[in-house]
Amino acid sequence: MLRSLTVEGFLAKAGEVPVIDVRSPGEFARGHIPGAHSLPLFSDTERTVIGTLYKQQGRNVAVLEGLRMVGPRMAAMVEEGLKLAPGGRIAVHCWRGGERSGSVAWLLEDGRIRRGFGPARGLQTISCTCTCVIRRCTSVACCWRIYRNREDRTTPSPERGG
Repeated sequence: MLRSLTVEGFLAKAGEVPVIDVRSPGEFARGHIPGAHSLPLFSDTERTVIGTLYKQQGRNVAVLEGLRMVGPRMAAMVEEGLKLAPGGRIAVHCWRGGERSGSVAWLLEDGRIRRGFGPARGLQTISCTCTCVIRRCTSVACCWRIYRNREDRTTPSPERGG
């Protein structure tokens, strides 16, 4: 079920559960949701490599290289996620596409963090008065997906990629 939520509403909801920002350290340093915890999927250098591969060779090549980079760190990421979510609930976000947050949410779910976490995407700007939509999933993990509507004109759907 979809329901509209302002950025302020998202931030209030985020106050109920830990917010994990999986963007690179440089992205996090340039701005983040107040109180969010940085748990970067990629370093700044790795993010550049993955982005270049994605543009030049496509998603499949980029995903495989990302797995090679992140594989050795997966256990540590789950351990950190468990520390940040003692109640088993967590909100995960990245920047716009949801690839990184979706991957980390899956990893944390597999690491036994249950209920109330999921990829939050499209939060490019949190200082505006844009509208967000929360989709409450019916999966075992009961995740939330956050979508920012583009320029306050349309509400993107999950199918369109937000």
